[in-house]
Amino acid sequence: MLKMKRYLPFLLILILLPIVLAQENSQESPGVTPDSFIWGVDRALEQISLLLATNPEAKAVKGLEIAQERLLEVKAMAEAKNLPALEKAQKAHGEVLLKVKENIHSLDDEDPEDLLEKELELEKELLEHEEEIEEIETKLKIKIKIEGQLNDEQQAQLNEFLASLGESAGEVKIEIKNKKDETKIKVKQKGKDGEEVEREVKEKIGLSNFEKERAEKMRERAEDKWDDLAEKAQKHAAEIPDKTEFEALLLKGDEALAAGRNEEAKDFYEDAKDYAEELKEGIERSVEDEEEFEEELEIEVEIEEGEAKVKIEADESETEFVLQETDREKIVQEIALLLGISEEEVLKLVVFEEEQEEEKDQEKVVDAEDGDEDNGDELKEDGKGKTLVGEAAKDSKSSGSEDGNGGGDEDDDSDSDDDSSSSGSSESGQGDSDGSSSGSSNGGSGSSGGSSGGGNGGDGGDGDD
Repeated sequence: MLKMKRYLPFLLILILLPIVLAQENSQESPGVTPDSFIWGVDRALEQISLLLATNPEAKAVKGLEIAQERLLEVKAMAEAKNLPALEKAQKAHGEVLLKVKENIHSLDDEDPEDLLEKELELEKELLEHEEEIEEIETKLKIKIKIEGQLNDEQQAQLNEFLASLGESAGEVKIEIKNKKDETKIKVKQKGKDGEEVEREVKEKIGLSNFEKERAEKMRERAEDKWDDLAEKAQKHAAEIPDKTEFEALLLKGDEALAAGRNEEAKDFYEDAKDYAEELKEGIERSVEDEEEFEEELEIEVEIEEGEAKVKIEADESETEFVLQETDREKIVQEIALLLGISEEEVLKLVVFEEEQEEEKDQEKVVDAEDGDEDNGDELKEDGKGKTLVGEAAKDSKSSGSEDGNGGGDEDDDSDSDDDSSSSGSSESGQGDSDGSSSGSSNGGSGSSGGSSGGGNGGDGGDGDD
């Protein structure tokens, strides 16, 4: 009996291990969350996996994987308004990154170039983790702000938890930088340029391109912040601040980017963004009605070359992603799914910036046909505003085409059908040399919703007939 009790914890682990591992295999699912009674078991199994890692590098990689799991738990608990459970996930996230930091400090290799490559591989994974933090933070802010789930105190607590996620990752980032500096000195002692070796390794593992993309995104965000600042200043008749300092920061970033110092460039661009944000806050304080400056949520969609580029901005956070989709309805559906909000809420926020006129025309035709079938009045949301369809649209067309007459043609009597296809026309039709037309056609026979007030207008007669 005593033996059975001794082995009971191990038997429990063996029973639950397949379940936990199955949940962890999903990148989108948080798996076991802090509000579950087996969350402690989940974390115990994670510790076992860390112990099984053979060296500091493997332990650091595993630690970053576990940190990703904590992020998903934070998101799930925030959406469930379970702040105590969210705090558990946030603290566990900080604890695992602390261990990652310690393992990075313990990294070693006889060959300093190989060691530098290990450090840069971990740096890349950490930067990707930072991207995940920013994306989750933005999505949560949007979802919670739209739904109004939290009071001011809860919102402040949530903001504190989210900020802590970034701070923990920042500490690991500093540790990697310090470790790299030490390693590059060892590389130099062996007769090679440490900076050059770092650049070569970054190119090899794809880190250079990743850093460059991050820097370019930050530059766009900085410019967007300045445009927002200028727009709000103009709206409230405030003086637009001098742009010299802002442009100087962008220039420094551009110079660093051109020299391949991508992370340095990103820092300059971020300083420019923060500078614009501070100036905007100064304008807000100068305006008596500060409620007018409540942060807006924005979802911008640019449809181009068979894909949709989505930019989401909430407060000071911003995220971007690409959807392999051009249909507006499907784009709205995917954004709603990603943010965890309704399609109606997305429609209130989304702005489609680039769209082919042909697509717009097609949508108008579809909307009009749907309105005919429903035989009712409705408003069609398209992200830019409301388009009237149904009976009300027909009435509008009818009122705008009271003076339209059917035009005759010597060669083709069917031209009257073409002429009738345009709504709201006020052209007067004329008969041919030996015939005449009279009356109003009211947009022609091609319209199913035409008004009867137009009389018996007909096609112009053919001179030969």
